[in-house]
Parts: sequence; structure tokens; C-alpha cells
Amino acid sequence: MWWKKKKSKRYAEEVFDLFPSLEFAVKKNRLSLDLLQVGFPMNNEKMLAIQDRRCVILESEGRTGKWYIDSLRGMFRGSKAPPSMERYPEEYVPLFFTIESNALSVADSIGDITDDEFERIYSAIRRRPDGRSIGDMHDVVYQLAAFVLGTRSLSQLEFEAVFGQLTRSVRGWKEGPVSRNYVDYLRNSFS
Repeated sequence: MWWKKKKSKRYAEEVFDLFPSLEFAVKKNRLSLDLLQVGFPMNNEKMLAIQDRRCVILESEGRTGKWYIDSLRGMFRGSKAPPSMERYPEEYVPLFFTIESNALSVADSIGDITDDEFERIYSAIRRRPDGRSIGDMHDVVYQLAAFVLGTRSLSQLEFEAVFGQLTRSVRGWKEGPVSRNYVDYLRNSFS
């Protein structure tokens, strides 16, 4: 069973700036950029079955392919400084949408993730992009971060600002270690 990313019509015509290894994987597997998305393998118990987080499953119009990445840090491009992240800047909305809508879809499939878990995952990705895995959902967000870096030219500062904002967003909804308000917020935002 493959979980598939929901694609917003608003961002369907977004122009990608592909990282060379992603461009190679797309061409090799004859994938369409129009509906390119990340897929996550799941086992019969509806549990994530990601064996190697550096192997990203790509899906487009029924075709699949694998994209192997060395590291997230190696995918940073340029030295552009991010704008203020008090509100999601318009040009960064597709990044937030990609990460949050996909994380929500996976959480809907495997069961809600606590606010505390999301906060730890986003914070870990921001501080140590290639640090050791802290669980299945961390591997999902790692692959989504790779997809964002592979489809858009982002500097390290921009990447850190995006994941810093995601961390702050979770903190704003968090009421305790087992609250699930962030997932509810995402569910309401994307429905």
C-alpha cells in the first residue's frame, strides 16, 4: 500500500528548480513533474515501512521511482537570507503546504502524532538535518525535507527558518506532552 501526497490545485503549476540527483531520478523513471509526489511504503498492519530514509520513493501518475540522497545538508543551495517568518511568507507557502499536508496524511494513516513528537521532529530536522532517526515519523519528515530541497533552491538559512517556524507553530498549539492540537489544526486547515 502506498500513501500519496494530496496536491493542491493552487500549487499544481508551481515551477520546480530540481536538484541534479532528483532531476536524474525523474528522467530515469520517466516521471511527470506535474504530479510528482513522495510515497511512503506501508506494511499490512498500516505501519510505515521505510527501510532507508535516504531512499525516497517518488510517484507520478501511477509510475514510481527511487531517488537516493546523500544528505540534506548537501542539498542546500545559495546563501539567501529568509524573510521574517512571523506569518508564512507567500513564496514559502508551498513549502509549508508540502510538509504539513503530507505529514497530516501520514498521521491520518498511522494514527495521530502528539504535539510533543512533532515539536521534537521539526526541531531535530532544523538543528541537525542529517542526525540519527528518532522514529518513523521523523523519517517521513526527513524525506519531505529532502523533497522540498530537491524541488526548490533553498539556502541553509532558509531551511532553518522554515523548520524553526514549523517548530514554533507546533508550540503554539501544544498544551501538554500528549496533546494533539497541531494535527487537529492541520486537519481543519486542509479540509
